[in-house]
Amino acid sequence: MGTAVSCRSSARALALCAVFVAWIVAAPVLAADEAPADAPAPGTDTPWYKDWRKSEEPLWAITGFFGEGMDGVFSESLLNAFEVSSNSERVVGITLRRRIGGFTRHITFEAEGMYALHYGTQRYQEFGIAAYARWGTFPWNEYVITSVAFGVGPSYTDTTPELEKREHGKNDVRTLNQFNFELTGALPKYPNVQALARLQHRSGIGGLINGVEDASNFWTFGLIYRF
Repeated sequence: MGTAVSCRSSARALALCAVFVAWIVAAPVLAADEAPADAPAPGTDTPWYKDWRKSEEPLWAITGFFGEGMDGVFSESLLNAFEVSSNSERVVGITLRRRIGGFTRHITFEAEGMYALHYGTQRYQEFGIAAYARWGTFPWNEYVITSVAFGVGPSYTDTTPELEKREHGKNDVRTLNQFNFELTGALPKYPNVQALARLQHRSGIGGLINGVEDASNFWTFGLIYRF
């Protein structure tokens, strides 16, 4: 795994480049200092779970994605994607999510329900729910509307994946934790149709669940439609 391997396609290479560029640039960046028009009035004590912040945007979203399994652990798959080989496992999935709150004008929270079908050397189903925190204010948003998000929550498979057995050596572990990274981009003319790059991860939170550490990682790409 320490040897660099070529990307499967130019599309994957471009998408992963976007992940790394956004990851490097995003941390120190703050957008312009003006408060949005829908910000709470001074002195208004609005609970976070009622503070939508971006009330002009749709509350709901549906996502479709497709991707392939990676042989590296989560950190390798995220930070050294070009040096981690893919395997024969594939996933196709759909999610439904809803914005559930906000914290400052930069961060919104979402709840997501997911169904995914895995296939390749083994066919199985995955069901999950997750809570996401999303940063959505970038200085280039007038050209490409960008957001970065992390999501966490339980994930259940209808059988123990062989791919994960090879990682943790356990025969009956179906419920684990999912920890997902997302990068989205959209044209300002069509803000509700967003391109998606998503690293989907299952693990036992460093051994807290059934003694499992890393289990599986999938780089996926797709679309989000907000409504």
